[in-house]
Amino acid sequence: MTKAKVILTAILALCLCGICRGQNLSDLIISEVYVGQAPWIEVLNTSNGTVKFSGCFLTDDRNDLRKYYISKRDAKTSVGPKQLVVFYADSLSNEGTFHTNFTLKAGSTAYLVSTDGRTIIDSLSVPSTIDSLKSIAKFCHDAKELIFDNIHEADPTPGSFNTLGIVQSKAERIAQKDPHGLTITLVSVSVVFGSLLLLFIAYTIVGIVCNTDFKKIFAKCRSRKKKAGAEPDADTAAAIAMALDLAQGEANETEAAIAMALHLYLNEQVHDRESYIITIRRKH
Repeated sequence: MTKAKVILTAILALCLCGICRGQNLSDLIISEVYVGQAPWIEVLNTSNGTVKFSGCFLTDDRNDLRKYYISKRDAKTSVGPKQLVVFYADSLSNEGTFHTNFTLKAGSTAYLVSTDGRTIIDSLSVPSTIDSLKSIAKFCHDAKELIFDNIHEADPTPGSFNTLGIVQSKAERIAQKDPHGLTITLVSVSVVFGSLLLLFIAYTIVGIVCNTDFKKIFAKCRSRKKKAGAEPDADTAAAIAMALDLAQGEANETEAAIAMALHLYLNEQVHDRESYIITIRRKH
């Protein structure tokens, strides 16, 4: 039972690998063919990932799809995203992997065949009336969509992307639309002044909040200070009044000293940290 599971797992993994490989190979197209003095076949990867095409076939015969085998031993048999590779159809296969064992002529068709030797991935026919200095190429209208539905004769451009539109960078497009740089200037100035405005608003809000809090704290401290010193309670007021009466009536220096001490204490001119209770006893 365990062996059966292992075998089924291995078969499933091989099938998945085959499916993934087939999907990658389906992203390859024959983008341009030249049949002049040194004929060649250009293959383009239209996907966003690298595609390994070793084990595939190239041919010019519909009845012999395995005419030229692309070796798996060559580490260069892969093409990056939106990149191209050129095979020379010069019947000089002993020169390396990228030289086929057949020669293309006007009126023939180039085929790219999958690793199974039966599935045609893509093909491109060369008109019999083509100019010897021209190639037949597939063009796309939009470099982003990569739909190569426009096929016509063109000047040979091996290894170059074929598009009817002009492939430009963002900087080039901006420079074309705004040659004097007014848009960039306005955007830059807007960003700078917008940032300064936001900073001003932020600091203003923080200042208001901080000032309000400090004012409240300061007001509370002042109110506590008044309650503690400037507004004596009824007992203390009575004691002061009594001491002053005694000092004025009997001209007693002791009562006068007590009254003066209380006066200084309540006005925070004397900071007595020992006792907050003063007891005044009258003489009988």
